[in-house]
Amino acid sequence: MSALAFTKYYENLAYDEKFIQFNRFAKLNLIRQRVKLNTNFETSFNIAKAKDCFVSNLCINESFLENDRFTKDSFNKIYNFLKSPKHDETALARSIFLVHLSKSSADYLIFGLFFKIFDSIDLVKPYRDVDINHELNFLYELFLKLKHNRVVQEIILKTVQSICGQNVHLNFNELKMFFFKCSIEKLRGFAGIGRIYVGYRPFLNMLKELTNFFPKEDARLIIKLEFLRIFVNLATQSMIRSVKNDLNYWNPKLFGKYNQVNKKYRLNIGNKAEENLFRIQINWFQSGLKGTSLKLDQWKQFYKSLITDLVRPDHIKSEDMGIINKNNQNFLMGIDFF
Repeated sequence: MSALAFTKYYENLAYDEKFIQFNRFAKLNLIRQRVKLNTNFETSFNIAKAKDCFVSNLCINESFLENDRFTKDSFNKIYNFLKSPKHDETALARSIFLVHLSKSSADYLIFGLFFKIFDSIDLVKPYRDVDINHELNFLYELFLKLKHNRVVQEIILKTVQSICGQNVHLNFNELKMFFFKCSIEKLRGFAGIGRIYVGYRPFLNMLKELTNFFPKEDARLIIKLEFLRIFVNLATQSMIRSVKNDLNYWNPKLFGKYNQVNKKYRLNIGNKAEENLFRIQINWFQSGLKGTSLKLDQWKQFYKSLITDLVRPDHIKSEDMGIINKNNQNFLMGIDFF
């Protein structure tokens, strides 16, 4: 019961104590192993166990433990969440996000930031939110097209097979999507089991900015390509965890900080899926801001081939199509933070 142990540790800190020392906490409670978080159905997801996973991951995450003096205040919201008995869709989303975060190879600034703002993650109810209903409803339609698109399915399947072997079958029919709001725009999304969570404010901002350079339909094309990128990334993350029946899949050491020794772990599996589709990772927003440098006619053909003709556009030469590369985000597993 790692979560219970941590809440007691937090409550017993001296009033004038300013720091949390996780190395000491982990040693006192003999927390040394990763907890498997399995679920085959969303109704059986165990939020209490997810909280245990979160604390246990922090206790064995070398990147997190590099800075062993997090302020007590930075854990105030974490403490309240661990104590909360809520078991609704929002609590589920936040617990999934925290599980991913806890096994990331981020620095202490990223950890500290998300510890303070994770509770700003709020799910958006379809057709009740004005912006979603009027500006981004085409993304719901695109989601349905993508999850049934055999070319996209094949790209995701082959990416998952590269980790899990050839005897893998994926169920795209049950895949669900939830939009969410968050105070950090760069959080594009994160993956659950049988579901993906997508941040919608980045798409609203893209639409507003890109219409300064393009007609609305062209701006929408760029947004659709960005959504395609996020879908492939997060659906792959979700599917591999479904195959493993473990939301907490990946030991922090496997996707550690990039260096010459662990070079083959440079990308997380979602980033790899992006490359399998586009050949490279693409910053669609910055590419769009280049205006006329983006070869829209060629990208229209790419999109048509993939979505309408159901043909994989292998002829693509990304370097000639006016795009800007997206820097690798090595540290967040199951999360697209861009």
